[in-house]
Amino acid sequence: MYQVRLSRKAQKDLSLIDNVYYEPIQVKIMQLSQNPYPNGSKKLSGHEDLYRIKHADYRIVYHIADVIKIVNIVRVKHRKEIYKKL
Repeated sequence: MYQVRLSRKAQKDLSLIDNVYYEPIQVKIMQLSQNPYPNGSKKLSGHEDLYRIKHADYRIVYHIADVIKIVNIVRVKHRKEIYKKL
């Protein structure tokens, strides 16, 4: 089992998300503790050890530290904004 941590930017991102999307995104984030490589996850090119998963029009970008079993959530943003901010 992995420990899931949210960066300050990810916490701020989550606070700005509409309630309709907030709960399902929280569920997806918590599921990363069981499996940090779920179906649909994709390694981001150009970034070492960064992955992303989707929920509707939102993307959850995270870093996996396999050795110490930690998943660090880096950002949670709309698909139009997420890749500009990395």
